[in-house]
Amino acid sequence: MKPGASELAAETGCRDDLKHHRCTREDAMKIETLPDADGVASRAAVFIAAQARSAARLRGRFTLAVSGGRTPWQMLRLLASEDVPWPGVHLFQVDERVAPAGDAERNLAHIRETLLANAPLAAAQGHAMAVEATDFHAAARQCEQTLRDVAVASPQVPGARFMPCLSLIIDNCKQ
Repeated sequence: MKPGASELAAETGCRDDLKHHRCTREDAMKIETLPDADGVASRAAVFIAAQARSAARLRGRFTLAVSGGRTPWQMLRLLASEDVPWPGVHLFQVDERVAPAGDAERNLAHIRETLLANAPLAAAQGHAMAVEATDFHAAARQCEQTLRDVAVASPQVPGARFMPCLSLIIDNCKQ
């Protein structure tokens, strides 16, 4: 049985049909305080893995957007060893420096080193920013199309508006 919009929202945070969903206390943000960066990385990896399992069960896929910076490196390394339904995962890079391929300053180099080298994620499921493109407008259009193809909200919900919906976004938090 496919879940309805309210169940999807509660499980994945993705609201397919906003006019029929009412926020509840269960939808509210939960704030945790952890002792150090390693604790945060560990807790985040466990949280992401749980979200991935839930989204894969409910929607058949989990779409994760990862920003750059040093903060997510340890978390991504730990995530690679978690119980994640990798065949249903799509990773979107949402922050990158304009630098040559392989440059140590590129966020993609760190995503490859920490997660992609350690997790069974197929190359077609990793969506890097096209900072090496000569036509950035064409690259942006391709990125938009990829989001539409991969991250569209569940079409099983009658009346749902079809718009990209990422399961989880990890932003760059400064220490």
